Amino acid sequence: MWQLISFVIDYSFVFFNVLIMNYVFSFGTNYFTFQIKSLLFALLYQSREQLYFWLMGDTIAKAKRDYSLTWENYKYALQTLFIFSANIALMQFQGFLFWEPLTFSMKTFMDVLVPFYILQILKDVISLGPFHKLMHTNDTMKAYHEAHHEVKHNCQCLMALHIGVIDLVIENGVAPILYLVARAAFGLPMKVHIAAIFFGGSMDILIHSVNPYSSCLLNPILDMIFKCNLAHQVHHGVLTKNYTFIPYHHIFDFGSTDASRYNKIMKTNFDFSFLSMLGFSSMDRESVKKAS
Repeated sequence: MWQLISFVIDYSFVFFNVLIMNYVFSFGTNYFTFQIKSLLFALLYQSREQLYFWLMGDTIAKAKRDYSLTWENYKYALQTLFIFSANIALMQFQGFLFWEPLTFSMKTFMDVLVPFYILQILKDVISLGPFHKLMHTNDTMKAYHEAHHEVKHNCQCLMALHIGVIDLVIENGVAPILYLVARAAFGLPMKVHIAAIFFGGSMDILIHSVNPYSSCLLNPILDMIFKCNLAHQVHHGVLTKNYTFIPYHHIFDFGSTDASRYNKIMKTNFDFSFLSMLGFSSMDRESVKKAS
């Protein structure tokens, strides 16, 4: 039930995001307006989070329900939004960004969704895979990632922004540069649609949501296979698993192992029995649970 409800709410939310972007970005892009837009989107995602707190009630992990955002959380959120806005404004000034209204068309698909997926995979392969893991295993690198892992079982949307400056650059700064360089190498303009960047930021936020069924990949089929929120919440719970934002290992079990881990870590009882529609019987899931 929650999977279906989440699809309806989250894809309505995506449509609402598109409407806002089509309206707000039409007024131009500069540093000041990027700050306003970033704050607007942060408030929008926090409103979504409060909606799920209300709808899902006691099914949400107690550690999340009992936690109230602190001034420290808000301070990090403002700092991250400030840096994000400054970076976007700099990219726009350098001519690396462009904006066109979003439509249900192949052009928007190629301009926004394809770069979004490329950027997320590049981010996983180049930054998160090697360096995120290193920030959990290397004593020197750990210092740069400690701030983000003050966020534990209490993880919520805005706490995605609870991250240090160096950590933010390591995890998010490399993929866009490589993408632009690759476009130049293929003789293409060194530009990326602003919406692809914003949807990338949206995914970072949604994997921290209190709703484990959160839709993160802008495609219901991909969201059924890759349960990004589930995997990242497990990461915050155990710290030694799931270093990438897209859980590629879900291809093999549709997230069943991480679902069991999530319920064990968070002391919840979320039902992922819809996995049976994808070939997993209740016996299969129980076997995976015992093995984990």
